[in-house]
Amino acid sequence: MVRPTWEDYSKCIHCGLCLNACPTYRLLGVEPDSPRGRIHQMILVEEGRLKLADSFVRHIDLCLDCRACETACPSGVQYGKLVEAARAQIEQHHRRPLFSRLLRSLGLRHLLFSLEINNADRPFGADSPVASFGTDARRLRIVEVVFVARQHGVW
Repeated sequence: MVRPTWEDYSKCIHCGLCLNACPTYRLLGVEPDSPRGRIHQMILVEEGRLKLADSFVRHIDLCLDCRACETACPSGVQYGKLVEAARAQIEQHHRRPLFSRLLRSLGLRHLLFSLEINNADRPFGADSPVASFGTDARRLRIVEVVFVARQHGVW
């Protein structure tokens, strides 16, 4: 994955129009869980002023990657590109606790993907609450975020 450049980060003018579009910010009301808060943290990590540690990882993990902030942004920040790069950096340089690694590997990869293979039409069922969330990848991301949020005691 290509690392974002300063030009990618600096497109964010901190206007705050992304805040109402961001579901995690609307739910939690915490600036580090907003797109502009996460971008600020990404810049600090890139500059070496913030360690790639549990706090940063938690805020990035809680992002749904729904990209609603991109449509609200007047500056054209490609937030998806930035958060995907941050996640790649986390996977390369941050060691998650053993229990977290096991649950992510077993629960999110094998169980959910086997459900998808066994029931390709509707992996979560037509009556499932997550059936209305869109694509299978987005449903998987939402389940993963709920898992991470519960793991960090948010929900």
